[in-house]
Amino acid sequence: MGAGPAFSSLGGPGVGVQPTAPASSPARGGLARQRCVFHAAREAVARCPECRRFFCRECVTEHDDQLLCASCLRKAAEKEDHKAGISAAAAALSFARAAVSVGMGFALAWAFFAMLLILVTLLPTTVDWSKRGSPSASSSSGSSTTPGEDPGVDGKGE
Repeated sequence: MGAGPAFSSLGGPGVGVQPTAPASSPARGGLARQRCVFHAAREAVARCPECRRFFCRECVTEHDDQLLCASCLRKAAEKEDHKAGISAAAAALSFARAAVSVGMGFALAWAFFAMLLILVTLLPTTVDWSKRGSPSASSSSGSSTTPGEDPGVDGKGE
């Protein structure tokens, strides 16, 4: 492998890879001359942007448009898991608040209908229509009482 596009099979040339210098460059010594940290017989194809070490194709993984080594990938995953854990705790707290609100709503509705039931049970269960003047009683007796009047009291002192 030369100093051409590095790791083009994982997202195109140069994705997450430090720019390669020619092999004769005194500044870096060239990526082509570097060897994998774990596999000395293999040529390095990428440099981890976190730890700055060189790796072969099998030792790097693409993550967020960068090629990371296994240890740096593990650290990045732990950071994401920590953020997700905080998000999960916030979601659980939000769910608990919603559950309490729903429970309080049901308790309030139950109390309202329980009071309504108590009030309904205090109402009289039977109505004495003979005192009120039912339509059948007023037509048979021939009196001219209206349903709102008391038939026993006609205002004449009887």
